[in-house]
Order: sequence, then structure tokens, then C-alpha cells
Amino acid sequence: MDQSTTERVAGHVRAALARQRRTGRWLALAVGMSKTTMSRRLNGQQEFGVNELAAVAAALGVPIESLFADDQVRAS
Repeated sequence: MDQSTTERVAGHVRAALARQRRTGRWLALAVGMSKTTMSRRLNGQQEFGVNELAAVAAALGVPIESLFADDQVRAS
């Protein structure tokens, strides 16, 4: 993923967490990741791996595709 994709995915994960009133710490525990690593992923400093995204989507109960959605496409 390029930097903009990494940041966009992180933003979608943060938004899903906010909608569910969950924290990054909760998500880290739910997917078996350290809090530090999850923080880096959520801040867009490091990209999520494919398996990590699948685990994140499952923990949040959202389709994995929603974490890649392009804001312009979703708005139309």
C-alpha cells in the first residue's frame, strides 16, 4: 500500500472504532497485537497486513472492503 492508502485504511479503522465507542487498546487485545504496534497502524505510520486487516474487520464486525473504501465512491 502506498502512504495515502495506508493513511486512508487507518482512518477507516479509526472511524469504525469511534462508531462502536471502542479503543485502539481494545482492538489490539481483540486481534492479538501489541498496543504499540496497533497505535502505529492506527496512526498510519505502518500499514496493516492482509491477515491483520481480516482480523480487524472480524473484531469490528465489518466487511473488510469497508476498510478500503474510497471516500469519493462511498459518498456517491
